[in-house]
Amino acid sequence: MGRMKELFIEEQEKESMDLQNMYDVYPVYKTNELCPNCTESTLIQMSKHNYSCDRCAQDFVSVQGSLRFK
Repeated sequence: MGRMKELFIEEQEKESMDLQNMYDVYPVYKTNELCPNCTESTLIQMSKHNYSCDRCAQDFVSVQGSLRFK
């Protein structure tokens, strides 16, 4: 029983490492673009194509250089 538990734990650790390596690390920073929804705040870039407004909490995606509502 002890060996099966060790194998199970090893498999769980491998899967968690695979999930961590799957996502790209991208720095979050504030852009100079105004939010199209509330026009009161600038957007925060969450990943390469994902943006979010810190005031109205609306999420956007960048498609061919323009922002679209998510």
